[in-house]
Amino acid sequence: MPHYKDTNNKIHFLESAKFTHLLPAGCVQIADAEAEEIRKVNIYEPTQAEKEAQETELLIQLKIRQLAIKALQAEGKITIEGKIANTEETKPISEGKL
Repeated sequence: MPHYKDTNNKIHFLESAKFTHLLPAGCVQIADAEAEEIRKVNIYEPTQAEKEAQETELLIQLKIRQLAIKALQAEGKITIEGKIANTEETKPISEGKL
């Protein structure tokens, strides 16, 4: 089953060579090994800014969760140990399950 690459080094795959007319102009057939190498090179790696934005988002979510837990504790809806007020049921706060 042939692989092809276009002029932008994007990989295309066909079930059969009889469908080559469907490929973008400028495609050339390549070996499976070359297709695999191109795939490895083209794996998306987030930029440092994207990594930092994701980390910031996770920290914001953690802070929101912590504030929600404190608010529920202040209202007496859960105890410090994670027990739901007026019940014997316990849910782990550390997992964010209230």
